[in-house]
Amino acid sequence: MNIAVITGDPRKPDPRRIEGKYNSDDHEDLLHLHTAMVELEARSVTKVRYLDNHDTLLNDCKAKGCAQH
Repeated sequence: MNIAVITGDPRKPDPRRIEGKYNSDDHEDLLHLHTAMVELEARSVTKVRYLDNHDTLLNDCKAKGCAQH
């Protein structure tokens, strides 16, 4: 099973975030998510791909095999 995790783009401004950009809390949240996904991959035949570049999101998803054409 393939799982694509699409997160916020830390390269882009985000008015909902403190100081309008990703901060240490956001990076900590992503670390927790990554830890959980590593456990999932270890228990099953699962490949997790992380996508966070919104400018290239569709092309990245197609290139990594997580989108049907």
